[in-house]
Amino acid sequence: MKDTAKKALLDNETFFLETANETSDLLKPKAGANRYELRKEGNPALGNRGMKKNLNPDKAIFTWDLIALRRLKNEPEVQRLLKQSSGKIGLVLRTVREAEELEATKTILRSLGIYEGDISLAIAVDVADMQYYFDDLLEGNSYGIKAIVMSPQAKRQCAQFKRGTEWNNSNTRDWSKAFNY
Repeated sequence: MKDTAKKALLDNETFFLETANETSDLLKPKAGANRYELRKEGNPALGNRGMKKNLNPDKAIFTWDLIALRRLKNEPEVQRLLKQSSGKIGLVLRTVREAEELEATKTILRSLGIYEGDISLAIAVDVADMQYYFDDLLEGNSYGIKAIVMSPQAKRQCAQFKRGTEWNNSNTRDWSKAFNY
């Protein structure tokens, strides 16, 4: 992680640590996994993943991620690069469902001595149209979110939509001729 962060900072880019997004199915067979499961999943189709899993009921693994981020940021070499670079150290929150998850994350960050301005917070978007939901959620930006990061899947969805709707695109055809309009 340190080498990747250093490279990003040398390139004047922000290094983002992405929070866990594993589904319950990946964790259940592991010893002690029951400590990280909710008693009842409110929306089984969405799954117990992302920030819901990071914050319920045992926050230990998520806290360890944040401690690692704090250690990285406090490394002397990284500190030197942060002063010379326009890049920053950041945290991407995966599968955010509720504003309360942002508040709980900020509470844990503060308890570890990480405050707004120390790191850049971002939210990952896995479904292309979710960026509009987050836009509404973050209006006024009282949560300190600096970026919305689109996952590769969301980027592919946007690109597919764009290819399918552009006129004069080799990936589309003139449907009016195909149906004799």
